[in-house]
Amino acid sequence: MTARLEQAVALHQAGELDAAVAAYREALREEPGSLGAGLGLGLALFGQGKLDEAAASLANMPVLPQAADTYFHIAMSFLGIGRPRDAEGWFRRMLAVRPGFVNAEFNLGLALQNQGRFEEAMACYRRVLQTQPDQVAAYQNLALLHQMLGLHDEAIAVYREGMQASPADRDFPRYLVGAMFYAPALSNEARFEAARESGARLDRAAGVRRRPVRDRDPERRLRIGYLTSDFRDHPIGRNVEPLLAYRDRARFEIVVYADIAQPDGMTAHLKSLVDGWRDIGGLTDEAAAELIDRDAIDILVSLAGHFDRNRPGICAFRPAPLQVSFHDVTTSGSAAFDYLIADRIVCPAAPAEGFTERVFRLPGIYVHTPMDAPMPRPVPAGGPITFGCFNNPAKLNDAILAIWARVLAAVPGSRLVLKYRNWFRSAEVQERVLSVFAAFGVPAEQIDFAGGDDDKVVDHLRRYETIDIALDPYPFGGSTATFEALWMGVPVVTLAGTTMMSRWSSSLLRALKLDGLIAQTPEQYIAIARHVADDQTLRTALRTTLRDRMRHSPLCDGRLRARQIERTYRAVWRRWCRKFAA
Repeated sequence: MTARLEQAVALHQAGELDAAVAAYREALREEPGSLGAGLGLGLALFGQGKLDEAAASLANMPVLPQAADTYFHIAMSFLGIGRPRDAEGWFRRMLAVRPGFVNAEFNLGLALQNQGRFEEAMACYRRVLQTQPDQVAAYQNLALLHQMLGLHDEAIAVYREGMQASPADRDFPRYLVGAMFYAPALSNEARFEAARESGARLDRAAGVRRRPVRDRDPERRLRIGYLTSDFRDHPIGRNVEPLLAYRDRARFEIVVYADIAQPDGMTAHLKSLVDGWRDIGGLTDEAAAELIDRDAIDILVSLAGHFDRNRPGICAFRPAPLQVSFHDVTTSGSAAFDYLIADRIVCPAAPAEGFTERVFRLPGIYVHTPMDAPMPRPVPAGGPITFGCFNNPAKLNDAILAIWARVLAAVPGSRLVLKYRNWFRSAEVQERVLSVFAAFGVPAEQIDFAGGDDDKVVDHLRRYETIDIALDPYPFGGSTATFEALWMGVPVVTLAGTTMMSRWSSSLLRALKLDGLIAQTPEQYIAIARHVADDQTLRTALRTTLRDRMRHSPLCDGRLRARQIERTYRAVWRRWCRKFAA
């Protein structure tokens, strides 16, 4: 190592990046082609945030075995800043000199996945599982990609395989239940049995637990705990925010137990609204439960337990006298939950699906703070109809695509815009969608696969200005996507099924007295879509009045929802006090 390169390395290690870059450049002038100087310069430029310069500096570096660890570091840096194509190249360099390195193989899969190259990514995950058959994350991603390609039975099979390979893992059973949400052919009984087995596994892992003792005063100030990974810029965070903002602080104390991988501005905002915040990301389920018990929580509310990093296994340790599932789309299946909160539309009085909890039905469950977005532009008269769906492509199974194909056939000249982040830009997703439409005689020209991450919400919402009618997927319907479409004055046609997950849009439409957009059969769905397409007057009226109707509806009344949920907490607490009073 030359003296100049030693100086550059020392400056780099000291964090003096500007001086280090200059020293690396000087070292390269003294010794052109120096591996150490070239790699160091690239990494120092990374540190400065000069990503294009870093990429250019590193592009022509030779592939050498002794640099494998550095290649991996560079690849991970590119992956972390959202440049998966650059990351792919560096992962491949590393694997060329260190074949079979599982960490590189897995992250190469991520880089390919982020480019929409799902089949190649799946091959990476399969190679990982050949070496590490109990690698949970590889099973998760492999199943997710099957779902994205509409292969829901295969996704379910992957999770079952994962459960066999790693029987001690507590998350696989709930992931399996989550995968079942998307499969239209499954019976309610099959989903219920899977949920019950998932919950039973959690209960068995926790062992027999007694309810903790609390002061049984039915009217005292209650300590409510929210257990979540979703207090961030996420539908759950946005739905719960009004409940926290308008809460009765004199009668309810709120403590949040958060396992959030990437906090954001919404996290900071929600944190400002509560009385206590506990980061449980590094705690085991049992340790987190012990913390909740020490905090003397009266009612523990698990949010969206089947999704994301949420941890219903904590509830299995029974850290609170009363435990509630909220904002989930099916039963927890666990004996540790006393109640599931729903509404009268999402879960009717005589539900067709099973629950291990007692269902507490509010007048409505959905609430959202009014969004900052431009007023919708008027619908152009006389033009062709544009349908749209901005839901996750995993929700677009062959059955709903077949219904949409019949909708397009029923409305001559119409087209369909599909968008969700950049995921519909995947050639494999497009091929899957187009193959279903082609079977019904719908040409590819009628389908528009839109891209763009739309970092600003306003840019995302503006896309609805080109949409006349939104089509809700089935059996896993929309929630936030439905609210956003309606907020932009776009009518949403939905098919109300027999499960909670198929009835969220129905709940929103009922709150706005738009029952005419709710279908009970596929044939009715097609007829409603055709009727709305033919009724220019109706679409114009909705475009100009729907925003105001929403502002004055329960969907945007955070104070009303806060009172309703607090009355629920008080009611179940009083019931517990009566039941367990000495």
